[in-house]
Amino acid sequence: MAPLISVIVPVYKAEDTLRNCVDSILKQTNRDFELLLIDDGSPDSCRDICDTYAAKDARVRVWHKENGGVSTARNLGLEVACGEWIAFVDADDSVDEGFFDVLKEGLGYDLVIGGYKTLPKGEIYYNFEGAFKGDTMGDFVARHLWNGYVWGKFYKTSILREHRIVFRTDLVVYEDLLFNLDYILQCNSIKLVPLCLYLYMDPPGKMIQEKYALLPDEIRKIYALVDDRLERLAHKFHCWRPAFIFDFIEHYPLERLLRQGSDDELYQLYVEVKGNVDRSVFYNDRIASPILRCISCIKKEYIVRRHRVRGRLLAKALSSLYGRELLRVKYSSFSKKFQAILITYRLFGLLDVYFAIRSLVNRFRKV
Repeated sequence: MAPLISVIVPVYKAEDTLRNCVDSILKQTNRDFELLLIDDGSPDSCRDICDTYAAKDARVRVWHKENGGVSTARNLGLEVACGEWIAFVDADDSVDEGFFDVLKEGLGYDLVIGGYKTLPKGEIYYNFEGAFKGDTMGDFVARHLWNGYVWGKFYKTSILREHRIVFRTDLVVYEDLLFNLDYILQCNSIKLVPLCLYLYMDPPGKMIQEKYALLPDEIRKIYALVDDRLERLAHKFHCWRPAFIFDFIEHYPLERLLRQGSDDELYQLYVEVKGNVDRSVFYNDRIASPILRCISCIKKEYIVRRHRVRGRLLAKALSSLYGRELLRVKYSSFSKKFQAILITYRLFGLLDVYFAIRSLVNRFRKV
């Protein structure tokens, strides 16, 4: 008889955390599951650890493959899974013994989503309750789409296979989000369960930035893929096109782009993003807030955080025009935030003027 749940764990360089992860899954109070350990060519002792568990517990099945990345490992898990439902757990994370109760609360829905807790701090995230079907699916798209992780969720195997939904192997970031968007496009119902039983390991000093060091062409590719899904979601569920796409660009760690990209590359990316975003959406509080945290003003200086494309361009523009170094300070009072809102409009307008002048000067130079 097929198990209710197939738990897929991609394994790579996780010898220090793998045992804790596997033990937490095997301790589930609901024992109707199989555990698929996909060894992605890990060079450490993970291979032996996986084989040891498989020899001791019939619920554990192991596959060893050449290293191809987490998406290839997850896709292999999807291919060999026998369960009615699919759950993903990362090898450096763990789950509470009642984790499968999240699914129990959402049987009858196409997608079941629980919250998660960070360790060691114990912070709670995505602790929501709600049921979305038919006309209310648009509410989910508008309010809850930002949780793009695949862990902490339960997917129907039948939907995944009928629509051939897999992880893209040509991306190093946001493959989770695209997988979720593709799946939600095929969903008719979603259940949010207020149980935070997935334990996400987030120790101090955890570094993931290098993996996400993308250049303009890579960002454009991800932007286009996500944008396409958002447009289709808005059309299917008759809702406003989610503002997530601009939020995605604004929050993205762009250190490599800002360090290596030329002015022309930065400007082109700025124009492309600006041209594809509804201005009313751009200036709403959810989107403006991250920018306002990075842009403020004092009496004689503009303060711009360097990790934003607009901020970087404006900083270079103002430095070029006025020869002054831009500083960064914190602000918290309402009055300063209100001033920042006003000055933000002026800064963006000045940025447009700067590039218009630069374009005109370059044109005269060619004459």
